[in-house]
Order: sequence, then structure tokens, then C-alpha cells
Amino acid sequence: MKRRQKVNNYSFKEIFTEPEILSQIILEITYIIIIIIYLIHLDNFNKLMFAKGFTSELEESNSIFVASKILKEGGSSYFCWAVIWVVVGEFLFYIFYKIGQTSYYPVVGIIIKVLHVVVLLLFIVILCHLINNPIIRALIIMFGFGSLLGTILSNS
Repeated sequence: MKRRQKVNNYSFKEIFTEPEILSQIILEITYIIIIIIYLIHLDNFNKLMFAKGFTSELEESNSIFVASKILKEGGSSYFCWAVIWVVVGEFLFYIFYKIGQTSYYPVVGIIIKVLHVVVLLLFIVILCHLINNPIIRALIIMFGFGSLLGTILSNS
């Protein structure tokens, strides 16, 4: 079996036809598309909660009933998906790291990893902004109520 030699001068065609590089690019593009679709849906959910008046009602009263309505409308699933997509992003970075160890073009692998970190950080910043209101507030109220109820029941 012939072993490929590292070449300092290589063309884009050589880089993008290497399976390790191509798989990283496909994974990164797929992740970016999924994240964009998720953020659009999350933004639409926030607009729906605002249109129904749940967001302003939650800000004014911190009502457990409004919080439960938001979570029943799908807020809890958006929160779970947010956690899943962040974990997937971290796992992809690990995969890129492992793939990069066997690549013949380590510089390209580093560029892909840096791009992935930038995408992941940007996603987390946008996610924190979009999920903060009303989903996180609703979860905090529900957890607070659950803790209070648990304390009352355990002291009875």
C-alpha cells in the first residue's frame, strides 16, 4: 500500500476531495443549516408567545399559570433542543479534532475547527438572547414553584 506524502503546495481540488476534509465540511454545513432553522423556529415561537400576550403577562405577574402555558405551548421542547444542539456542537468539535489528527492538510483542519468554534459561540449568544424570554423565565418560575412545593410537602 502506497502512503501519500505531504505536499506543501496543494490545490483546492486536492484539499476538498480528501475524505477527512470533505466530511468535516459536510458536517459543518449541515450543523449550520440545522441551527439556522432551529433559531428561526425559536424566534417564531417567541413572536407567537408575544402575540398571545404570554410574554408581557409573564413579565408583569410571574404567574405560574402563564409559565405553564408557555411550557405547554412548546417552550420546554425548545429548551431541550437548545441543550441538544449545544451538546452536538461540542461533540462535532471533538470529531473535528479526531479527524484532524489523521488529515494530510492540518492547516485546513485548524481553519474548520476555528470556524466551528465561531459558529458555536455565535449560536450560543443568539440562543441566549432568544431563549431568555419567555422560555427561561417560565422554567425558572416552574422550578421555583416545584422547589417551594417540595419544601412544603417535606416539612408536612
